[in-house]
Amino acid sequence: MPTPDAPTPSIMRDGRTAGITMRPAPERSAHPEAVAAAIHTLERMRPELSAALPLWWRQAFLFGILLAITVACAVIAPKLTGLSLLLAIAAPFSALVLVRLLACLRLLLLSPERPLAKAVPNDALPSVALLIPLHREAAIVHQLAGALARLNYPIARREILIIVEADDAETRRALAICPMPPGTSILVVEPALPRTKPKALNVALAYTRADQVVVYDAEDLPHPDQLRAAAVAFAKAPPETVCLQARLFIHNARESWLAAQFALEYYALFDGVLPAYQALDLPLPLGGTSNHFNRAALVQCGGWDPYNVTEDADLGVRIARSGYQARMLDSHTWEEAPTSFGNWLPQRTRWLKGWMQTWLVHARQPLRAMHELGVIRYIGFNLVFGGMVLAALLHPLVYGLIAWQFATIGPFAMPDDLGGVTLTTISALNLGLGLGAAAGLAAVAAMRRRQYRLVFQVFTMPAYWLLISLAAWRALYQLLYDPFRWEKTPHTPRIVADLHEKMP
Repeated sequence: MPTPDAPTPSIMRDGRTAGITMRPAPERSAHPEAVAAAIHTLERMRPELSAALPLWWRQAFLFGILLAITVACAVIAPKLTGLSLLLAIAAPFSALVLVRLLACLRLLLLSPERPLAKAVPNDALPSVALLIPLHREAAIVHQLAGALARLNYPIARREILIIVEADDAETRRALAICPMPPGTSILVVEPALPRTKPKALNVALAYTRADQVVVYDAEDLPHPDQLRAAAVAFAKAPPETVCLQARLFIHNARESWLAAQFALEYYALFDGVLPAYQALDLPLPLGGTSNHFNRAALVQCGGWDPYNVTEDADLGVRIARSGYQARMLDSHTWEEAPTSFGNWLPQRTRWLKGWMQTWLVHARQPLRAMHELGVIRYIGFNLVFGGMVLAALLHPLVYGLIAWQFATIGPFAMPDDLGGVTLTTISALNLGLGLGAAAGLAAVAAMRRRQYRLVFQVFTMPAYWLLISLAAWRALYQLLYDPFRWEKTPHTPRIVADLHEKMP
């Protein structure tokens, strides 16, 4: 191991490092007690915040009554029921529109943020542990090693824990022969349900005592100075700031229409929407990677929920409920978007299922949640999470109502009765304002990053939204019948050494 005053390795353009020797990392096995604690700690600490039981009986009873009433009303008065449903989602849908408009306005008025200075003495830097869970990622191990070697941080101040399950023989073989940066170790975990990323992260959390903990995915290409930028940001942030979320961007947007839509989503989300949530003091739904945590506060919050398949968004809410704060970090990480529908649908299903889990968990005890978050922030949480889920599920209803009008009274004629006029008006406003705000924000965010070729893709966003609705209904089905299923997203190794120099 390097001495405590070992220098930061110099980074070469091809991703290799000068002055250090890379060799395959040693393996060690996680203790069964650590695995058991990873699964049950949050459930025992605060069972009401665990998704181990997806739906409490009181919630199921209430949803059953609401569903029965809705079906009965739809049979008796279909038009009035449709109008009532549209009015019910008008508030959260309008909230989403307003957030996107605010985000767009901020992007237009504010000057681009500057990355934080990296000139911090090595001996003043906090110790950092990088947690990287892998599952069936043999093809991308060498790319991961190159990305880790490029990180500009003192070897003596950071450790790397790669977590892999014992029966993932292919990934373990790839790790056994792949040279890794010094300080890397492989943590082998025996398979145990639920087989999820957050469970693996909880296991690894027990094996580090670093000041800060960082989560990266296998395909991630973080900026080499990101760890230093996070150290500076934590030093300048208020003491209640315990998590920093780096911006995530897509490097393969030109490979398919789905990848381009994915890239637009990420520019809008990480440059627009999440900073707007921060400005409004709303709970920050974290991205699944490039999260930088104060380790002690993370442990106090219960770590990750091993039963939540979108553990990042849930943890952002629990951080806020614990009296802490998550903020954006002006540093970026490149990610890979799924390029085919067969890869995109399972991933989006998992994300939406996790958002449903998160919404249900934090709606179980509304008075307690309201006390911990504050009234305004709790309302904001429900509008954000509930609005996203309801908009995805009910979006096809708007298309259906418009199509029904076209088929019955013509594309430009208005209905004769007040109910029909109201239905048509609300449908048109929901569709027009929603698409307009989302497309406008995506276009502004892409242009701000000089991704001009992506701007024309905003005109095909209505088709993309219908695919998201399909994923939402698939997520709802899985929530009822297979809530903890983690559908793996495959990744492809790429030559990406110069991406950071191209980032505007």
